[in-house]
Amino acid sequence: MIDESCFIPYDASRIVRRQAANLINIKLMKCGGIYPAFQINAIAEAAGV
Repeated sequence: MIDESCFIPYDASRIVRRQAANLINIKLMKCGGIYPAFQINAIAEAAGV
């Protein structure tokens, strides 16, 4: 699980491209709010993470 390494949607795309994790823990305050969190979630879901 990626926890403290995913702050922005770009980080999520790098993680899924490299197949670096099976799960991404999205922290609303650290990623910048609900909209970036939805973007990270969409990237993860599209990749099956």
